[in-house]
Amino acid sequence: MIKLFWAWIPVFILFVLSLIFGFIPVLFLRLLHINRLAKSLSTFTSAWISNGILKILNIHVHKSGNLKNLEEFKKNGKKICYISNHTSMLDIPLVEGALGIGCGFILKSVLIFCPIINIIAVALDCVFINRKSLKKSAKSINKGVKKIEQGTPMLIFPEGTRSKTGKIGAFKHGSFKLATKSSAEIIPIVIKGIRVGLEDRKKVFSRVDAFIHVDDSIPTENLDRDNVKDMELMIERRIVQIYNGLV
Repeated sequence: MIKLFWAWIPVFILFVLSLIFGFIPVLFLRLLHINRLAKSLSTFTSAWISNGILKILNIHVHKSGNLKNLEEFKKNGKKICYISNHTSMLDIPLVEGALGIGCGFILKSVLIFCPIINIIAVALDCVFINRKSLKKSAKSINKGVKKIEQGTPMLIFPEGTRSKTGKIGAFKHGSFKLATKSSAEIIPIVIKGIRVGLEDRKKVFSRVDAFIHVDDSIPTENLDRDNVKDMELMIERRIVQIYNGLV
């Protein structure tokens, strides 16, 4: 990351501009209950700053999967929960820049103390989670459930932390309650290669190829406990299978 010191200035400028012209106005619009415009502005701004970061870092994104289905889901207002593997601090810019889904994220609680990031997180309807406490984690998941029920798509990383080994870690299956409690459609997302763009970068100005795959949606409504467990295992295995096949 030290090698990319040159990139922090333009990235910082992007963050400041996005706050002034995007995310802070989003918060004011919500105070005035102009929610539809606030949602459109937050989606546009998050995609704009995300694509800016990817371009500065010379990251080229390769998209695959059921992208048409994703567009239909975005238009028809269905309850959506995105489930994704977690590889890098750039996962969120990759998702927002490549897919433009304008969703909220389940984020680790320490980020609430990060200047600028915390304002952007609130503007994007993110929820902060403390995974060290089961009680607090459950409250955070319930907050995410309410947001989905109110029409805000949410994304969660079931691994709970970034994988540093190049392999997908074990999923915390309590994360799936975000979808099952809200009876949302689950859309699995698979990310690969983006870690080389930041944490594992070797050459400063080299091109980085990142991959993002959108899998078919999976309904969660009216599932009993056994079916829920089977679905969770199926999604975890499916994400691992797709990840291993992405090149």
